[in-house]
Amino acid sequence: MEGSCPKSLDFIKHIFGDHYELGLNYLQLLYTKPTQILPILCLVSRERSTGKSTFLKWLKQIFENNLTYLTNDSFSSQFNADWANKLLICIDEVLFNKEELTERIKYLSTTNFNKLEAKGKDKQEVEFFGKFILCSNNEENFIKIDHHETRFWVLKVPSVKKENTGFLESLEKEIPAFLYFLQHRSLHSTHQTRMWFTPKTNRNSSSL
Repeated sequence: MEGSCPKSLDFIKHIFGDHYELGLNYLQLLYTKPTQILPILCLVSRERSTGKSTFLKWLKQIFENNLTYLTNDSFSSQFNADWANKLLICIDEVLFNKEELTERIKYLSTTNFNKLEAKGKDKQEVEFFGKFILCSNNEENFIKIDHHETRFWVLKVPSVKKENTGFLESLEKEIPAFLYFLQHRSLHSTHQTRMWFTPKTNRNSSSL
């Protein structure tokens, strides 16, 4: 629905900082090109009250059943029937200290097929188009990332200057206008790599 969404745009500026336009591109691609491979978005900060969890809750309101939350343990489990067919897979308070978990999420971020496995059932190969968003209060060691790795987009999120207890409800009211905005804006970057964005594009953030 056409309308204004100033709080939503301000929130994206807060989360993505200098990469505001790239953040809009990321959300626009999620909404308009859901099968497009995208970087693993990592939101980190030692500080409290940054809006990381609010960002995940807002995305849940937008994408509803196409988004699911995981814990560290549930991602480590061999059973994945609850998330293998989701668009967004969000893991809060991430702490992956095993290299095999890093390799698993790297593989899943670029594959288009995955093995769905449920308890008591045979494995089944299914199409996979999931995008991962990781949040952590550990800025440096939340996951083992090789220095030359280009699949992770790490952003340090600042704390909110003034807390607003009704902010999520305000964002929810703007969702129809925000989605209309995403449908009609021009993408700020072109499709240059399998993950759309390039390491050079994101170099000025604490990313890649």
